[in-house]
Amino acid sequence: MVDTPTRDERFAEHVNLNDQIDTEAAPANPTASLGRLFGNDIVAIDAKANGSAFFIVSRGGNYVIKAVLQGGKLDIGAPNNVVRFQTGNIPTGIAVRGRFAYVNNEVGHSVSVLDINSNGDTIALNVPSSEPPKPGSHEHAVLLGQLVFFTGLGVPDNGLVGQQIRDIVPLSFRNKQSKDAWSTCAPAIRPGSRMA
Repeated sequence: MVDTPTRDERFAEHVNLNDQIDTEAAPANPTASLGRLFGNDIVAIDAKANGSAFFIVSRGGNYVIKAVLQGGKLDIGAPNNVVRFQTGNIPTGIAVRGRFAYVNNEVGHSVSVLDINSNGDTIALNVPSSEPPKPGSHEHAVLLGQLVFFTGLGVPDNGLVGQQIRDIVPLSFRNKQSKDAWSTCAPAIRPGSRMA
């Protein structure tokens, strides 16, 4: 946390959301649940206009998690009242307006619409924002590479090349990339660097 007028860091207000997530119970059916997914590769945050709730985007987990302020710190309601919203593939931005949040899904070429007054209702997972590349094309292969690189969940072992990008649901392959979406490849690579 930073006090913006003074630009002083407020160490007493630091919070590790993964410590809160770690208190959640493991879901009975992990490939059908967003429960206990860690907050890896956090890339965006927005809030209700009155500051009563914050919505945090996990790029690697394909979800948005809700937080409120408790004692000046973000609190996600763990272990029993955590609210997550599923998004399309590789969310990278969020805008909150009224009772809805709109999430840009970079790899999915789509927008997810969330009812932020609910307990995790995703109204629309993939509203097209543009036409994704055709399977088998070079552009499609690049998107598949991005999906594999940025997901903390998983992808199928076979048949990836022929699938539409929006039809691939990394949650269905949870724990293949990392346990409970703990990490992705992305945080280890500095933006603009090359892997060789």
